Amino acid sequence: MADSLLNRVLRDYEHYDANKAASLLENIKSFAQIDDLDLFDHSTHRAFAKRQANECRRFRSDYPPFMAVGKCRQLFERYELGDLQFTDDEILRRLSDERFWQRRLRHKSNEALAETERALHLVSSRRGLYCGDKTYDNFEESQLKSQEFLERTLLVSADGESVNLAEVSEHTIANPDVLFAEWMVRIRGFEQVADYQGHVGVMITLSTPSRMHPILKASGKPNPKFDGTSPKQANEYLNHVWQLIRAKFSRSEIAPYGMRVAEPNHDGTPHWHILLFVEPDKLKHLKRIVKRYAMQDSPNEKGASKYRTHFVDIDRERGSAAGYLAKYIAKNINGIKGAEEGDAGRLSAARRTRAWASAHGIRKFAQIGGPSVTVWRELRRLSHSVKDETLEELRLAADSSNWAAFCIAMGGFGGTPKRDIHPVYSSSSIDEEAHELANLNQYGEPRRPRIVGLRNALFGVLTRYKKWYWMSEPPQPKDGLGMLH
Repeated sequence: MADSLLNRVLRDYEHYDANKAASLLENIKSFAQIDDLDLFDHSTHRAFAKRQANECRRFRSDYPPFMAVGKCRQLFERYELGDLQFTDDEILRRLSDERFWQRRLRHKSNEALAETERALHLVSSRRGLYCGDKTYDNFEESQLKSQEFLERTLLVSADGESVNLAEVSEHTIANPDVLFAEWMVRIRGFEQVADYQGHVGVMITLSTPSRMHPILKASGKPNPKFDGTSPKQANEYLNHVWQLIRAKFSRSEIAPYGMRVAEPNHDGTPHWHILLFVEPDKLKHLKRIVKRYAMQDSPNEKGASKYRTHFVDIDRERGSAAGYLAKYIAKNINGIKGAEEGDAGRLSAARRTRAWASAHGIRKFAQIGGPSVTVWRELRRLSHSVKDETLEELRLAADSSNWAAFCIAMGGFGGTPKRDIHPVYSSSSIDEEAHELANLNQYGEPRRPRIVGLRNALFGVLTRYKKWYWMSEPPQPKDGLGMLH
């Protein structure tokens, strides 16, 4: 992998210094090496994971639990494979499982590769847009494997009904076209709520300081001010700024609602597009707050005042708010389809943004304010009317894809009280007498509670009636069944 990355760097040069090339190769290898672990040598990862799991099992057998936890944690942290946000018993069980090590290794390896390509200036509009070519290839391979798994897996209900998992995924938000449609329904709905309430919209672009960008966009040359900030760290910076902004909104009694899209610049550095709706008399104050917190870091750098934040007031005579944000959502989900650029090129760009987000663990979309989308999705599962008047009103709105009516019915706009409609969870998913291990995960722990319905203060309704299992290679004997969770 290191040799391949070096060759990609040198490809654009007719002549290069052999000593500098050798030094660069050593730097690439050094970055990928953590103790005895080579992040780029995937052929060794399975054996590595097995060794570490065996070592943790030895700790569990040779030491008291409190000492075993310390030794297992120390071993895990040596390789910088992320946080362990579990109890002591959960840590021991997971670190004794080679599959857990493999999952963490896969994520760490993908992130390291993406950061290396970016540090080598292989991520830019002139080389690899949004992410490096190796990162993109890995993502495509992963997507292909996932699709193959879906196609060879069946969901089987307790009454014998079966359906291919790939067919199911085509009708869920796992399908980019379905996800895009849902987001557009919600954006248009928020805009209709704003019209109903007499609110105004503003499009905000929130960017990072120049030191977080490795490449100068105008020239394509390396940025001498670049400080090594990764895309994940840059996104965490934007998230921190937004948390400060929202806290100030709350103190100022400003309650905007809308959507946020995180997308990469050409060099992989994230920026945010935020569509907000708010009362007209609070718009100027909202802008001042955003500008104030966005400029706290490096406020005097050249171009900061111009580029760090950008505001576009939504003018309904020139276009809808949904239209302003639609291109950013499409660009980050399924590509913008139009005559300006070939559909294939736009789809490729959209897939590269997905590869970028996957490699760096960045959440691309988020709703700001408004009612629970979980309640909305659960209501859309119902194909029949319900007795409770409130829930039926909400069900009809959701079933007709009317996000605006759903928002108004849920309350919280224009001083109306919010309705307390919330999901009902159950940790008991099937008959425990028939399947005594069905409610335990692979580590022998209780499964996470799953949604089974909705309720308000007086009435509840089931939204999930059937109990489903997955079957990896149908038909299989009963012991080939696993619980879908």
